Amino acid sequence: RLGSRALSARIVLGAICAVIGLLSMAAPVAIGPGMFADGRHVVIALAALAGGPIAIAVTTLGAIGARIAQGGLVLAGTIGIFGSASAALVLSLILRRRLRLRLHLLAVAIAVVPVAITVPFMSATSLPSATIALGLGLVAATNFVGVEVIGHLYLWTRERTETLIAINRERQRIQAICIETRSAMFEAK
Repeated sequence: RLGSRALSARIVLGAICAVIGLLSMAAPVAIGPGMFADGRHVVIALAALAGGPIAIAVTTLGAIGARIAQGGLVLAGTIGIFGSASAALVLSLILRRRLRLRLHLLAVAIAVVPVAITVPFMSATSLPSATIALGLGLVAATNFVGVEVIGHLYLWTRERTETLIAINRERQRIQAICIETRSAMFEAK
């Protein structure tokens, strides 16, 4: 739970996700000649799952800024980031309370949207079609697995935290009942 400082907590979460995305983008994995993969889309999905629209916006701005600073196929990368963020935002708004369903749909969206957006740009390069298909397939698979694994870890941690909070509240309620019972018994004597 983000508590009474929900806005600032979401901004901080978005900034943390943006930094993780920047670190991921700084050390991409080469999946073919001129093709690289990183975790920027997975981090956008995590921001959507944990922080909602504000965290998505902050993370997306950081990722787009880093993509522009990197150079290369800036338009393709920027549109891919924007596409992931748009899909994450729509799913975040539509499925506010259904976190598990949102996680699975985010995984599919983050696997498909950036790849679908990138295909026309990659087709215009001099890379062979087989290399492009293999590279984009690896990106899609990596994004899907990354969102599912990190998303499930997040949901497990969130559920555990909520359970511990509920147990603590129940413990306090039982202690209050015991104190009231003791004092009522003492007054009855």
